Amino acid sequence: MSTVQKGITSISLILITMLISPSLFGQDEEINKSKFGIGVSLFNLTEYAYEFDYEPTNLIYMTIDIGEKFRLEPTVGFAFSDGFQQYSIGIGAFGKKPISKFNILYGARLGYGSSGSAVIAPTLGAEYFFIDRFSLGSEIQLRGIFNEGDWVVLTNSSVIVRFYF
Repeated sequence: MSTVQKGITSISLILITMLISPSLFGQDEEINKSKFGIGVSLFNLTEYAYEFDYEPTNLIYMTIDIGEKFRLEPTVGFAFSDGFQQYSIGIGAFGKKPISKFNILYGARLGYGSSGSAVIAPTLGAEYFFIDRFSLGSEIQLRGIFNEGDWVVLTNSSVIVRFYF
């Protein structure tokens, strides 16, 4: 089994464990305001403007709200075909300011891609809850991407849909 396959297997096992773990869903939401959700990027505007071998398109977001003021958001993305394997993993840490059905998010994302690229991205975002378990959001980033001694700075924006459990 190659290193890439081992990494994907490990990430898959972690995700499955998180999804079926009763302790994630056993807490009373009204008391601690913590929640777990899954989201997807509908599109990433950077993909249309700049080609840099960092991440597959349409990342999967695993949103973990810790109370009303903090969010952790691991991300994973992959693309496989004959002779082609690419993946990216990352984590975002955000302060959160809730305003009625609206959250303002501010923080940073860190990531690593199979091409050896590393990214750091200060991020500002927002999401609106149409219902308690569904939000539509957007975020903008100032992304620094480092790969084998080369680096590039670019802006990035995306639209994200999240479903909460």
